[in-house]
Amino acid sequence: MQCWALSLWLSLSEPANIGAVNFLRSRVLEKVCQLYIENSDGTRDQIADKTELRVQERLIKIFAHFFGVVKVPGWHVEYLKEFPKMKGSLYVVLDPLEKDVQNVMSEHLRSVLAASCDYWSIFCEVHDTELGQDNTLRLTGLQWPAHSDKSVCVVVAELSMRTRLRSRFVALSGRGYVGTDFKTLGEFCGSLQRGMFLDPMLIPAYEVMSETPVNVYIVDHWRMPIYKNTLNFNKISENLGWGMLKHFAITSKAM
Repeated sequence: MQCWALSLWLSLSEPANIGAVNFLRSRVLEKVCQLYIENSDGTRDQIADKTELRVQERLIKIFAHFFGVVKVPGWHVEYLKEFPKMKGSLYVVLDPLEKDVQNVMSEHLRSVLAASCDYWSIFCEVHDTELGQDNTLRLTGLQWPAHSDKSVCVVVAELSMRTRLRSRFVALSGRGYVGTDFKTLGEFCGSLQRGMFLDPMLIPAYEVMSETPVNVYIVDHWRMPIYKNTLNFNKISENLGWGMLKHFAITSKAM
């Protein structure tokens, strides 16, 4: 609990603390660090192809998805595939986050979005008068339900009349308004009803960029600590490179 409270306190300056703490509190960490299999007779067998150095590198690869993240442009990834000699003996592009770790992050994100949805839905009800109904398109002035004598299709109306967080037009497009209907922090914060503005930094969750290529300069420098090569092949800014490596080292040591 103390570790969790500390991460919340630090989340505004480094949101990735939330993701790192969730990984540390999961059983996946134990699985990653396990070197031996305990037998019933008290003996233990070492897991094949698993050494302390490989475990260290595996942990660094995992935490490289949280701290010091630098995106790699898609065109550069394709360039390196076509000309592999241009990256020397380094990796340059980080491997995708392990599936088990990704599942831990996704489950926490789902629970946080569900709690946030409940909280802000109550907020909308309390401040219903100030917020009003987000049921008018600004350019055309079209409203839902429309002010007319025509009866409204009950089945269609049911899709949107109960929504609080999103506008009724967003609800009509098939998007729900409960926690499981929001997939990302960006979707949650970017599709709230008119008059509500929520910064993703205010939500205690960390979203891993699973579809965005990430620079693996941290692992490359750990494997081959030649700073000049790290800057040259990984295309890291000389003004920022050493500071980012130091930040990652201090954070990892603290954990």
